Amino acid sequence: MRHARSQSGKLLHDLQQAERKRSKPRTKAKPARFDAFVARYYPTVYHFAFRLTDDPREAVLLTHYAFLGIRKKL
Repeated sequence: MRHARSQSGKLLHDLQQAERKRSKPRTKAKPARFDAFVARYYPTVYHFAFRLTDDPREAVLLTHYAFLGIRKKL
């Protein structure tokens, strides 16, 4: 495959690759880490909230709001 060359002799392909590298989103790892965090601690937080409220629906809401608050801080 032949690449187009600019007047100065540099490959345009290199410029296109550099532009692609800059445009990649850098936040892909963070949601995965947060999901792993939620998966690990959700049962513990839910159990704690259930012991406080003695109501499973309210415990689910408290757990949900707790993880929303943590995500906002991150």
